[in-house]
Amino acid sequence: MKKLISTILTMSLFVGGIMFTSTVTAEEPVKESSGNIFSSNMIDSGESVTRVSANSVTSFKDMKGHWAEKAVTNAVKAGYVSGYPDGTFKPNKEVTRAEFTKMLITALKLDSSTGKSSPWYQSAVDSATSAQIYVNDFKDGNWNVNMPRKEMMLLSVRAGITGYKADYDINRNLYEGAKAGLIMGTSPGNIDADGTTTRAQAVVVIERVLSVNSGKILESDKYAVSAAEILWHKTNIFTMMPDFFENSAYNLRLGEKYEFYDHLMQSKSQDGTLSCTVDKLVAVDMDDPKDPNRGLLLDNMVYGANPYYKAKEAKNAYAVVSVSTLTVNGTKQKVIQPCRAYFQNSELLKEYNYLTSANKTDSDKYYFPLYKLDEVNGGIQFTVRLSGNEKPNHKVSTVNAQLVPKKGKISDISYDIIFTEHGDNVKEYWIYSSLYKGKQEWTVTE
Repeated sequence: MKKLISTILTMSLFVGGIMFTSTVTAEEPVKESSGNIFSSNMIDSGESVTRVSANSVTSFKDMKGHWAEKAVTNAVKAGYVSGYPDGTFKPNKEVTRAEFTKMLITALKLDSSTGKSSPWYQSAVDSATSAQIYVNDFKDGNWNVNMPRKEMMLLSVRAGITGYKADYDINRNLYEGAKAGLIMGTSPGNIDADGTTTRAQAVVVIERVLSVNSGKILESDKYAVSAAEILWHKTNIFTMMPDFFENSAYNLRLGEKYEFYDHLMQSKSQDGTLSCTVDKLVAVDMDDPKDPNRGLLLDNMVYGANPYYKAKEAKNAYAVVSVSTLTVNGTKQKVIQPCRAYFQNSELLKEYNYLTSANKTDSDKYYFPLYKLDEVNGGIQFTVRLSGNEKPNHKVSTVNAQLVPKKGKISDISYDIIFTEHGDNVKEYWIYSSLYKGKQEWTVTE
């Protein structure tokens, strides 16, 4: 649904919200070149290997002190994976689609086959299909390739989360898995969606699936959830600002709540010489020195007026940062206003119109646009300047942002995300709208 808002020119972005409070040890970004032997007594891959009984060894010389040691010990005792004859587990060894599926189905006790199947993993695939854990997801049909982490979540979320929709986008799936605590980041703010799955990671995730199935509620890694949400729909506002942005309007025609319309955050000039896309709209907690997205704020960003205040030093606020890419293909324009997405609330906007000298983020009335100081020409930089000699497909990255105080006014009017096209006198589009959490349910008709 497109909603044409206006043709006014705006300049920056927003901030806001509440994040998850849990802190969890991240999964290590482990990768190791390896063969295709999985060495599990539960798996017959056709390789000539001496296997170790699942109950004979639960402690491995390469697992002592390892972050996945406890999970591996539990998995070996449960009998769905084992170690190697040399007394190692090889936690960094990569896992194929077939191997992970066999492990998962065996751990869930869903494989009811007797005897050997051909290929060796076919009975596990059949069981996964019957349980709707696998829904013809791997279009190439190749089960012997190493499994990316996002594919691991594709199966794990279906196995562990009730009410999950099989037709979710794979990145939405990754977000749901991170939110439920099934998968953590490999480093702060990095979920490594395309990284290959290791034996250690596979076992830890399966143990978490079993925990969820037993009724346990797991802690989540807020930075991983944020990263997965950005992959899903180019923003992390649900993760960082749930009180403001999880109470979406209800679409009567579709019979469900509105999604964040990230596909609308792009514009193109009629002559095709300029196009612009918002790559992501990111909320940053200015009171969290470890927030991995703090680096999106530029050093020359300020707020207020007479005097200016450095944006990176702001407290008691959220910065919402719009990162856009302007693509140039032979335009004659040399000064261009880039596209951007921004936060809007009409009650706060009315107060903002009268802002003159109130520059502190403990205000309960205002939100603050962030300006970029032009260190070359002086003053404030609102536009992108081109030389006119750019090569075809020349790309320029731009950043616009806003500060929203955490003590901001709780409004009865919706909190909106608006997209503004590049250029002057341009159109604006409604991307998302939500009431403050706890307000009554509401509907929007198209």
